[in-house]
Amino acid sequence: KAFEVIVKSGYKKGSHNYKDLISILESYPRDELFQISAEDLLKNSIGIVAICGRSQVKFFARNDKFGRFVSCLIYTPRDRTNSDLRTKIKDYLAEVYSGEVTDSFVQVTESNLTRFHVIIRTKNSVQPKVIDSVIEEEITKMTRLWSDDLLNAIKEKFPNHQFSLIMGGDNL
Repeated sequence: KAFEVIVKSGYKKGSHNYKDLISILESYPRDELFQISAEDLLKNSIGIVAICGRSQVKFFARNDKFGRFVSCLIYTPRDRTNSDLRTKIKDYLAEVYSGEVTDSFVQVTESNLTRFHVIIRTKNSVQPKVIDSVIEEEITKMTRLWSDDLLNAIKEKFPNHQFSLIMGGDNL
């Protein structure tokens, strides 16, 4: 399955994207590798490669084929990730999927992203229809700092000026 993803990715051997893809596949949760389809693994892996080196949120969900659970992989900027954020994400996902969190795992590496894996058991084997992009947007909002919102408000008020945050994003 991993070899199929590598071939279908189209990344040139030795390129940065190729190396990122190999790293992603090597560290992908083992249970997920066995249960996910090659097509979904390709989609997820390319999505993860696309955010490597960026401070972005990315969300991937896989529904169990028997409707018992949903497995969610959430990538968040490492510098904005903490246990409070992970708790908020778990609570949010449990609510969205009308289920309960049965397990969660966090992976922090030298990358600028943290991977958070949440498994939610759905009630009565019913998985609500959700839109991944909506969940991703809500999680993105959870990772925002007050200074992000302030900078956006200033940019809206003064659209023809250049503004940047200094000193690690805490001051204007």
